[in-house]
Amino acid sequence: MKVKSFQGNANARPAPPMTLQPVVEPGLIPSPDVPMAILNRTYTATAKEYLYQLYSHLKAVEQLRQKMVKVVQCVTGVNHENPKILSVKMDLTQHQCYKDAVSHYKTHCSDWFSTEYGYHLRHLYALFNLCGSGYRTDCILMTIEKVCLVEERNLQSGCCVYRQGCLRRRVSSFH
Repeated sequence: MKVKSFQGNANARPAPPMTLQPVVEPGLIPSPDVPMAILNRTYTATAKEYLYQLYSHLKAVEQLRQKMVKVVQCVTGVNHENPKILSVKMDLTQHQCYKDAVSHYKTHCSDWFSTEYGYHLRHLYALFNLCGSGYRTDCILMTIEKVCLVEERNLQSGCCVYRQGCLRRRVSSFH
């Protein structure tokens, strides 16, 4: 066979011109815009991943805060001083109580090697204030265990009840 047999008939009429329908599919991208579309889709996928990571991080930080709030509430009961204990930084008078409470909190309530480690440190002053307010060390330690144990088991019931014996003495440090 020769090439001329594949070239068609020289005397044939040309085909009528074709009219193409406009492309209305939204997923199709014109050739010049393809690099920009690739970058846009890559960015969108990455942004969603980063937003998810950010959300997870913020959720973990809020859980840490809630955990410390629960410890304070369980030790003190429903008390008008709770907001002060959670926000004011008192003078440390009970050094051993604070050391024991931090050690216990570190052991039972947190992963100190996580990226949220810095947020643990932000809430330790609440333990500092509990010790300075005259709450017994053993009561604080027991409450830390109960709060963290309940959270690990995902129980929704209240883990502790206000115990009258937790307050060693009435200290008016906040007044």
